[in-house]
Amino acid sequence: MTLSNILFFIMATIGLTNVIVESTIGELVRELWQKHTNEFIGEAINCHQCVGWWSGLLCSLVFLRSSECPSCFFNVFIIVIFSAFAGSFVCTFEKVVRKYLIEATIYTMCRPIHTEEEEDEH
Repeated sequence: MTLSNILFFIMATIGLTNVIVESTIGELVRELWQKHTNEFIGEAINCHQCVGWWSGLLCSLVFLRSSECPSCFFNVFIIVIFSAFAGSFVCTFEKVVRKYLIEATIYTMCRPIHTEEEEDEH
């Protein structure tokens, strides 16, 4: 497996996890899961670590299967689906970074500026 495949696998796994745990699209899945399982297992669908484990397992099995027949329709379909999951991760990551940069910029712009004369007075 190449480095690009590993990065793609990581982004797809994180994206799939985020889609299941946080997205509006995954809301129906979460509701059905909680309705048809006991309370303890039902809450696992809201846990990034729990869903991430299963997402990683699923993605690794699919990657292994798709490597058996690289030109098959199945492989193309999986790449498209996993690209969507990877895109979900990348967009979420960008949102977090952008929010951090904006908050850091606002903090920097709004903090008091001390001049040397003000410091000498104290």
